[in-house]
Amino acid sequence: MRRFLSVIAALALAAAGLPAPAYAADAANITAFTVENVSSIITEVGGTKIEVSKDADVTFINFELGGHTYSYSIRTCDIAPEVPGCLGLLMAIGFGMDTPYSLETFNGFNQSFPLVTAVRIDSKTLAFGRYVFSAGGLTRNNIAGNMGLVIGAPQAFAAYLKSQVIASNGQGNTNLSLADTATKLRPVKLTSAQVRRLLDDTIVRNNLNLR
Repeated sequence: MRRFLSVIAALALAAAGLPAPAYAADAANITAFTVENVSSIITEVGGTKIEVSKDADVTFINFELGGHTYSYSIRTCDIAPEVPGCLGLLMAIGFGMDTPYSLETFNGFNQSFPLVTAVRIDSKTLAFGRYVFSAGGLTRNNIAGNMGLVIGAPQAFAAYLKSQVIASNGQGNTNLSLADTATKLRPVKLTSAQVRRLLDDTIVRNNLNLR
């Protein structure tokens, strides 16, 4: 699985014209996310203009990579005395939509491509996100691989829409129009409120039987 994620990361970064990171095989696993270790991985894959901010209990890290603005947030912190630090990292990227997509389109994509989640934030904004959980420890290559999945999400979304054109019955023109606009999505910087809508930490804690 780690090898698979590393290959995905390399392909996605190469498609964006960015170098794939190389890490020592004996690099210590990351068991909790911090601004420092997340920022260092972002820098190593080519991210620039890193901005850190905090809103209530959530730390946000915005940065630019390949002409897009990514919005990461460090989540699920101090869930129990015996589990210090932050175990969750939400990776997200936002796009403006000139033509709104239906909820059916988002649901279909998420079922077909479960490696990232597409969310309609509002009638003009969509986001792709992936939540990474560090319990047990993750290598830096694993985290970079997860980053690659988010980087490749827009292309996967466009490919999904084009596949629907082929499968459509009597709605080819409409679907074709949507597929064409998928390649023209406008990158936008997500606000902290929009990023919060992608993940409710309460749900994560409840699923872990933690309060």
